[in-house]
Amino acid sequence: MKDMLIVIATFGERLESRRNTFVKLLESIRLLNEKNFRVLIINNTYNKEYNERVKGKIDGIILPFRKYFPIAQVSHSDVKNFHQFLSSIGLDELKASVDTGNYSCFRNFGLVAGILLGSSIIMFLDDDELIQDNKFLKKARDSIGKQVNGKFVAAVAGYYVNKDGNYLIPWTWKNLWWDIFWNKIKHMNKAFEIIGKPPRLKETSFAFGGNIVLHKDLFYRLPFDYLIPYGEDMDLLINARAYGLFFFLDNELAITHLPCPKKMSDWCVYMRKDAYRFIYERKKILEFIKEKKLPSNILKRLNPYPGMFLKRNIYLKLVLTNLLLFFGAFFRIRFSEAAAYLINIKVSLFDAKNFADKNKKKYQQLQKSWVKLVRILGKEQTLKAEFKAKFD
Repeated sequence: MKDMLIVIATFGERLESRRNTFVKLLESIRLLNEKNFRVLIINNTYNKEYNERVKGKIDGIILPFRKYFPIAQVSHSDVKNFHQFLSSIGLDELKASVDTGNYSCFRNFGLVAGILLGSSIIMFLDDDELIQDNKFLKKARDSIGKQVNGKFVAAVAGYYVNKDGNYLIPWTWKNLWWDIFWNKIKHMNKAFEIIGKPPRLKETSFAFGGNIVLHKDLFYRLPFDYLIPYGEDMDLLINARAYGLFFFLDNELAITHLPCPKKMSDWCVYMRKDAYRFIYERKKILEFIKEKKLPSNILKRLNPYPGMFLKRNIYLKLVLTNLLLFFGAFFRIRFSEAAAYLINIKVSLFDAKNFADKNKKKYQQLQKSWVKLVRILGKEQTLKAEFKAKFD
């Protein structure tokens, strides 16, 4: 029985670029000692015409690997069919959370696939990574579902290393002069220091969505929060704590991460996403505390990352950072980009706060609907047969 499902999301833009590492990732999986797994590719494109083109390309890429391990693809049409199924069972409210719109949504579709395939372990990887340890999957299995220090290991977080093997994120004044108030990379690197310290397994405040192992006791109870467009990994970690489940960092579970370099203009989008993400996360945590699902000191326990971005001063940090980026864009004569940073300030002070206030209880409703879905999927034979047939 193939009890582990490896879920890989691939992005059409990356697949068709010169930086495409998808084939290299599959080749690195082929070379692993472990064989008791399936691989499911999620085609993340949602424009119908573009989706079909990417779907054909993925089919061509994965075909040679079928003789080495079970591999299949799901795409826009599968999501559409699943939405029809959700309507038929009266769970339309879950459509937004199981889709290809953002990281949380397509990871939830991966969870659905794992449930239908009867997987007890799901591992998420991304298409800009490379496995360089032939014991990688064995290490992923070593602790999942076991007890460590009297706590059940519901999830194992691996970590990313750069090309040079370093797990710290490079920081230079030339590229990140505007980061002096935000200090995100500084706080992330401070948190990452536990990677180099014993013991091998320890509780963690952070996780990487492209190197994460989930046990069925977690994903049968909890979905990713679709209102978190990225940073869904740490959000799931926090949600898990609220429901009595624990993430552990494995400092031997490393994967090489080969992301595309960011341009200055990219930071406008990321700062806006961070505004929505961190303000919403803070409000949601405060709601969990109020309902006694999380301890009152949880924000401190999440320091230095993401805890440093869940404080009251988040609004001031967002405003100051976007002002610096505004001046940087203005002096580079990028006026439309500069205007976007001013909009980010408005988003930070008003829009993101209103969004958080409106939705801070939504995840708890989502979780209840998810549990209902899982019960129904356990008895659903048609969908199970369709997903299993993809690997034949």
